[in-house]
Parts: sequence; structure tokens; C-alpha cells
Amino acid sequence: MQKSKLIDTIGCLQTDELERLEQFLGSPLFHNEALDATVLALFKYVVSHWEPPEHPELDRDRAYQCLFPDAPLVKGRLEKVMTRLLKEVRRFIVFEQQQRHLREAEENRLLTQFFRERQHFDEFDRNLHHARAALHGLEIKDSTYFWNWYQLEYTYSQHLTWFNDRKTDLNTESALLALNAFYLSVQLDFLILHLSQARVVPLEPGTQLPDASFIQTLVQKLPMEQFPTLKVQYAAYRFLSAQPASPDMFIVFTQLLETHETALNDEKLKDYQALARNYCIGQFNRGNEAFFKIAFDMYKLHLEKGYLYRNGMLHGSVLKNIVSMSLRMGEQAWAVSFLEAHRYKITGDSTPEEVYRFNLAMCYFYARDFEEVLSIMSFNYDDLFYKIAAKRLEIKALYELQSTILDSRLEAFNILIFRMSGKQLSEVYINGNKRFVAYLRRILNPATLYNTKRRDKIRQEMLSETVVVEKEWLLDVLSRNAK
Repeated sequence: MQKSKLIDTIGCLQTDELERLEQFLGSPLFHNEALDATVLALFKYVVSHWEPPEHPELDRDRAYQCLFPDAPLVKGRLEKVMTRLLKEVRRFIVFEQQQRHLREAEENRLLTQFFRERQHFDEFDRNLHHARAALHGLEIKDSTYFWNWYQLEYTYSQHLTWFNDRKTDLNTESALLALNAFYLSVQLDFLILHLSQARVVPLEPGTQLPDASFIQTLVQKLPMEQFPTLKVQYAAYRFLSAQPASPDMFIVFTQLLETHETALNDEKLKDYQALARNYCIGQFNRGNEAFFKIAFDMYKLHLEKGYLYRNGMLHGSVLKNIVSMSLRMGEQAWAVSFLEAHRYKITGDSTPEEVYRFNLAMCYFYARDFEEVLSIMSFNYDDLFYKIAAKRLEIKALYELQSTILDSRLEAFNILIFRMSGKQLSEVYINGNKRFVAYLRRILNPATLYNTKRRDKIRQEMLSETVVVEKEWLLDVLSRNAK
């Protein structure tokens, strides 16, 4: 029962949503006939035994005994109730989504359309006024806002054609302005999504994105100063499309983000804050040491403000960045405390416990307990970055223990990276891992051990490289070999 679709779906809901779901299940307004009492009873049983979701009471046999005490076991009886409850939970989610997005402005717009269709023009005019006031009074002017604005102005244009087919004043300018704003907003959303992903993994061959001149034409048609959300979106697009993005563009983007923070919905704000953090990480990975402290401070600030959470959960990649950065900053105790506090809040991977164990292994590595690192290591990850990072951590621990299987693990890692070249990960990341292998092999070469000139040459080459994964550790190993 713990691994059922029902449990997975209920697990996506927050506490306040679960409370509303219980009301939904018990309300006759949402059901043509009274809901079977066992369906509501099953929901209450699941919620009461939820923490943690692997609670033994969620076992199917125990649930059956609770729902049907003293009744003989009938095959499929519990599954039938579970299926009905899942159907009701899904109906509730659809209802919640509709209610969440049906703002006052959209309600007024729909009323305006209704009265136009029924030719009740006094009410149409009254609702048109209310709809415009409610719409333009919204602080967050995102693509939903622009879509409602266009729909409202288009409805008014239709209203005007009802009376004056031969006149030119059909509200065309306002309708086109709203349409262009909506179109620019969704285009920028789409471009930002793809450009940010392209910095991690290559886009599919043949992918053609709208060019800058097309976007610029839309921008020139709009009074951008009136729409802070569009300004931030456009800055994010320019920031991502520049190759490479300059620190000046980063500053412009982050300043706009800070200035217009309240003009963005929570999801967009979190996405854009992630862009800023990833830029800092990328700059550090390219050898700009100053951005490491900036990124670490940004992560801590965003953690405090809640920007890093999605539905109360933390993505595994974000968790890894925070743990690894805090360890490098010498804050081992804080890293362990943070990791333990988020052990059951990991998302983005089907094996969250393995994600937890990898990050715990990193903590053990910095504590120089290399045997413990190897004892808790796993390679069962959905995320390729975790899989590769885990294999690198294993290689580092094997080196520290002077293990005889180091060479074979290093060769296996090299083959893995070679097979992924240009397909699943960015060339920058692939090349950084290839250099990790190449430099470690040169350090392991017996000719390097007592050759100061050779070690100095390796060190200078490494320092001159913009991207070498695990560069800090490699330099430390090289330094220790000199003693």
C-alpha cells in the first residue's frame, strides 16, 4: 500500500490541502450521491498514519482490518475503495488548481463574457469596468495576467462590432497591445526554460529557438516600464542567451530581481533566484574564486527566505550544492545538521535515501573517515550528476586509502565519461571530468613522485585550466605528494 498511486498522490498534498480534501470528500456539493463511508474512513486512516509514509500501519492487511473489522478477507475489496479514493483525490486536485488560478480578475472577465453573450449590456458595461479595475490592480502581472487582459479587450472588441460594423474604433490597439504582451511573456518563459537547461545538457539536435531580433521587435512594441515582470523576464533572457554572460549582466539581472521581487509569483521568483545561484556556481567552476563565497551566502539567504523549497521539499541537486559548499567553507557541523534536518524532505530522485547517504558520505570524507565513505556509498541514482559525483567520491576515497582497485575504478569512470560525451551532459562538464581523470593519472605516475619539476608543471597547468573538476583536491594531493 505504501508504494501505491494513492499514497504517492496524497503525499503531494500539504497539510492545509489535506484539511480541505477531507471537507471535499464529505461535502454533498461535489458528489451526486453520498460517498461511501469506507472511502472517507480510508482517507482518515491514511492521514492519521502518514508520518513517515513507510509507517507499518499503512500495510494493506492492517488497513483492511481497520476498515472492515471482523469481516472475512475478500480479494479486491480494499483495492476497490483505494481506487475510488484515488479518483476523488484527483478530482479535488483539479478543483483546487482551478480555484487557485481563478482570480477575481478572471471571474469578472468571465462574467463580462457571459453578459455580452446574453446581450445584457448594462451588466456588461458594469462588469467590464470592474474587470479592468481588478485586473490592472494586480501586483503580479505575469502571462496569466496578460492573457486575461487580452481576453477582456478582445471581448470588448466583439461587443463594439455588435453595434458598429462600419466604424474603425474597435478597441484594436488595446487588444493588440495585450496580445503582444502575452505573446512576449510566454515566449520569454519558453526561452528561459530551454536556455537554462542548455547550460546543463545539450538541446536536441535541430532545435531552433526564436532569435534575438524577433524578441527585440516585441519588446519595442511594448511600454516595458509599465510591466516589471516583463522587464525581469527580458533581463533573464538576455542574461542566459549571452555567451558567456558577463558579471555586469549578472548584476543588472539580480538588481532587477531584487527591485521587482513582489511583482513575481512564487514559482517564477524561485526559478530566477536559481538562475542567479547557478551563474555563481558556474563562475566558480570556471576558476573565478570570488563567486564561491557569493554563491554560498546566496544559498544561505535563499534557504532562510524559503526560496529553495518546492512544496516543503528540497531538490537533491540543491541539497548537494549546500552540503558541498558548507564543507568547503569548513562548516562541517552545520552541514551535518542541515543534512539531517532535510533527510525526509528530498525530492527530484526516486531514491531519496541514497541521495541522503551520498551527502553523508561527503561529510565523512571531509572528516577523513574514508572507510565509512565507502561503506555507505551507492550508485543507484536517477540524476546523472549524482551518479558521476558518487563515482568521483569513491575514487577519491580509494586514493586516500591507497586501495589496489583504484586504477580499475579510474578506468571505469573514464569510460563512463567518454560514453556520455556530447549526449547527456554539457561539454564543459564532460571536459572537466576528463581533466580530473587525466591529472589524477599524471599525479599517480611514479615518475611524478620524486620529480619536483614535473609536479610544478602539473600544478601550473591545473591552475591555468578554467574547468577541472575536483581541482582543489587534486592540488592538495599534489602538494602532499611533494612532502
